[in-house]
Amino acid sequence: MLFVIIIGSLVTAKALQFGPQSDLLFSRYVGEAPEPFASRYVVAWETVREAVEAAGLGDPRIDTRAFEGALEAFVTPGPSEATLAALPKAEAEFAAAMSETAASYGVVANEKLSWGTAYRTLNRRVGAFFCGVSLWPRVDTDAPNWTLYFGSGSPANPEQLFVRLECVPRVDVACDARYCETYYDGFSETCLKLMQDDSRFVPYVSKSPYARAALAPSGVRVFFDSTDESALAEIKAACMELAGQWGRALSEDDDKDDKDGDDGRTSSRPPLLDPLEQKAMARRDAVVRRVAAESSPDNENRALVFGSYFPLTKDLLAGDTPLVVGGGSSSTDLDRMLRS
Repeated sequence: MLFVIIIGSLVTAKALQFGPQSDLLFSRYVGEAPEPFASRYVVAWETVREAVEAAGLGDPRIDTRAFEGALEAFVTPGPSEATLAALPKAEAEFAAAMSETAASYGVVANEKLSWGTAYRTLNRRVGAFFCGVSLWPRVDTDAPNWTLYFGSGSPANPEQLFVRLECVPRVDVACDARYCETYYDGFSETCLKLMQDDSRFVPYVSKSPYARAALAPSGVRVFFDSTDESALAEIKAACMELAGQWGRALSEDDDKDDKDGDDGRTSSRPPLLDPLEQKAMARRDAVVRRVAAESSPDNENRALVFGSYFPLTKDLLAGDTPLVVGGGSSSTDLDRMLRS
């Protein structure tokens, strides 16, 4: 009980409240999961919430009504007995242990977003976890989407923590150097330090060609020793830095009178997109979300562990749900836009 109280005292961020059912489930699993995973999950999830606050979105709520609330708070069923029987013994034992994983998925509802998702998982027996957010601005701007993801290390390296921190471009950056300068130059120094110049951080290079191709110009994907408090502080500072830069890009004055070139851009942010451009952006966003949901390198493991919940989580991440978000936009609204 003392451990749960101590952990609870660390939770200070107000953003991203999943609700009582989810909080009750995760409080129990935090108290039962092995260390150092349980406490590192708490730090990771709190960092996600603090970063969302740093983005200046106000108090974004998590809406869990999608699929009749099936993803609000659930425990993964794990693989079937037939699947376990077909696996090598060591893999079967690990897969069976992963069946006891608490999970919550929801839509981040905010007027500045066209779509957003938040998620967290924590395994009771092994302690493996991941958590994060993916936030997509409204389609009247080409500002990039912001992604923050934490994942635990393997049982062989339990102190290792993985972080993915990046703003995914919503244009073809090979054709728009100014887009890169506008949205990525400000984070370049921090990105290069974490990815190249600091031995405490080990860059992650995915085996997936798609995952490698999807890395943002100033994207960070690294492993680090979560017991190293200085490294953890460096990562948290980077999360707040990028979240703040991204949030300011969404909140800049929309006045387009101060032209900064023949392309019609202002000195602070891109002009609002016209209706045809918004349709094109909505179409592109929908495709990128679906391809990303279908192509994640973790999908094989998640399908094994999540069972019947797995396709629902993919649909939520892709935006394929009739749930209304923010100021009235929804995936069905986007679908309507794409068909028009």
